[in-house]
Amino acid sequence: MVLLLIAIIAVMTLYHPNKTGIAPKTLSYEDSVRLHYDHLVFQRTHQLSLLEFGNGSCRECIKMEAVIDSIDLEFSGIVFLDKINLREKTNRKTAAVFDINMIPSQVILDRRGELLFTHTGFLAYDSLKTIILDHLKSCP
Repeated sequence: MVLLLIAIIAVMTLYHPNKTGIAPKTLSYEDSVRLHYDHLVFQRTHQLSLLEFGNGSCRECIKMEAVIDSIDLEFSGIVFLDKINLREKTNRKTAAVFDINMIPSQVILDRRGELLFTHTGFLAYDSLKTIILDHLKSCP
């Protein structure tokens, strides 16, 4: 009897309609990652997302960390920064979503989570700042 009750609760939780009366669909991992960077859905004020893929120990990754930290200070509240350490196995699936094969790599997304820019390797502060400013100009 207890097992039946648990099963009914589990089914109701999975298939309970949302406020629109439509049962929510299960998102793929790729869709859930992209949704995470959709700032309109979460009502964030960020205009862009900057994803930095690295491992914290390669020479270029260490150099990139200083650049990313400076960008984070300058564009706080405007650019959502996410440092993704690929030494953690769970982050490798996220890297696959953005087709990251080498590190360091940078990805810039618009506020809806759409891809605007990718780069592999070290990117100097001035270059990255210029790229961000160019994309901010084109943001609605």
